[in-house]
Amino acid sequence: MNRLKIFWRHLRRSFWFVPALIVSQVVLDAFENLWMVYPNTTAKRRRELKSIREQLTT
Repeated sequence: MNRLKIFWRHLRRSFWFVPALIVSQVVLDAFENLWMVYPNTTAKRRRELKSIREQLTT
């Protein structure tokens, strides 16, 4: 294979690889900025959820 074919083959691969890296970084940045936390619940709500879970498993 000549050098020009090898060059173009590597260049075509980078056209897919570089945008994929950029998109993955954008997605990771978006997830980091979401500030996700578990919601606070009361004892009453936990009892309700436990009752629902028991109904679903029987």
